[in-house]
Amino acid sequence: MKIIFISTISILLSLNIYARENPFEPTDTFKQIQEQYNITQQQLELEKERIEQEEKLAKEIAQKKIEEEKLKKQKELELLAKQELEKKLKLEIEAKKLAEIQRLEQIRLNKVTNYNIISFINAFTKGDTLIIKIDNKFKLKSQEIKHKRRKFIFDFKAKINFYTNTTNIEHKSFKSIVIGSHSDKNFFRIVVNMDEPITNFEESIDVENSIITIKKIK
Repeated sequence: MKIIFISTISILLSLNIYARENPFEPTDTFKQIQEQYNITQQQLELEKERIEQEEKLAKEIAQKKIEEEKLKKQKELELLAKQELEKKLKLEIEAKKLAEIQRLEQIRLNKVTNYNIISFINAFTKGDTLIIKIDNKFKLKSQEIKHKRRKFIFDFKAKINFYTNTTNIEHKSFKSIVIGSHSDKNFFRIVVNMDEPITNFEESIDVENSIITIKKIK
């Protein structure tokens, strides 16, 4: 009977102790799991924020690079356009210079300058040509070329006397015309002095009409 009583008391005490425990109160293991879960969630949030920041930064860098490339391309196009404009302007200037040179050259070629040397001799230059006209009653006797002295010499038959006459020629290639009489030998002489080597010129004579033509060929 005593044994039954003791057993009953033990069972009642056990039930009393169990009844006082809250079945809904979290155990230590659950708390640890909950804390680990919270920590994990925080880490995940932080990782998410980090990834988002990295993605944002990567997008900003990519966008900046795109803008820099656009700016670079724009500057290259502007530079190319500037170079093309400068090239065009340069070509226009060169074309104008060439046109002006050609215009002046045409004027020079068409320009006629007359020289009345003596009553029966006159000359004129037109472009790169010198023409000397002698009264055709005087005929060519002989001619000579002095290469080293840069002279063309023409002798005409005539028993005539006059003072030696020098006429300067206003031309870059022809220097002067000198005439002198040699009445004792029945001729007068015409000397054409050049500013350039004789090989730069060619001469021709119209014997019938007593016309001397000297033309620059180089």
